[in-house]
Amino acid sequence: MPIVNTDMRSREFGYDRTLGGGMQDAQIVAPGGDIPSDSPKGRERIMNAIHKIALQYNIPREDYINKNYLTQAVNKAIRKVAEKDNSVIVNGEDTAGIPGLVDVPAGSIGPTNGTWDDNSDTGATPYLDLVKLLKQLRNQSNGAFGQNPKALTLVIDPLTETDLYMTHLAETATDTNTMSKIQKLFGRVLVCPALTEGDMYLMETGREIGELVIAEDLTVEKADYVKKNQTYLGNIYERVLPVWYQHGDTAGKSTAIAELTGV
Repeated sequence: MPIVNTDMRSREFGYDRTLGGGMQDAQIVAPGGDIPSDSPKGRERIMNAIHKIALQYNIPREDYINKNYLTQAVNKAIRKVAEKDNSVIVNGEDTAGIPGLVDVPAGSIGPTNGTWDDNSDTGATPYLDLVKLLKQLRNQSNGAFGQNPKALTLVIDPLTETDLYMTHLAETATDTNTMSKIQKLFGRVLVCPALTEGDMYLMETGREIGELVIAEDLTVEKADYVKKNQTYLGNIYERVLPVWYQHGDTAGKSTAIAELTGV
């Protein structure tokens, strides 16, 4: 996602969202004529709190002296914070009122003929499924998105992505694996461990689609010594907020993102 850096003192991030049918079409205006409003039904202000993703690392004195233990503890904690960051972007966080990628697609389809791990003669057709996903993206946006497949990103979980390296005999009699064809179709295939296996998303990218707001980037605080139990404690945190912008008439949904599930 494109990154927006905001003041570290910011507690919220806000933006305007058009109401009703959204922004109307541009019109030809004669000299001296009135210019139409971009949003005849008005707009609303959306305000989202910027939450902290954090974890404390705890190192006994004896391990702190050994710098290898210190490095392992910090690196593992950093990974846990990064994994949670990735999960919030993709799955959102209900308790904090943060929508994720999985919440915003305007349309969804299922597989045509079985799950992708089946490469038998009567098995799955992943290439056909993804072409249909492209068609779904174009249909739901009335052609506004998906015009150039090479500009699109396919977001997919690691296990389902692995299925694409098989040769699916229902689609081809050659040794060409499905991934080689997918890479020719779309501009980028992004593997995301936070996704549910078998679900994927085809999307436009750019600031008008979604942004990652950063108030404080990943920070590793110096560990403080707690004399009572001879332990060093330190915090690792970041303050970030994923924002997915509405496209189309349905509040909170985006016609720039289409979903394929259950493969």
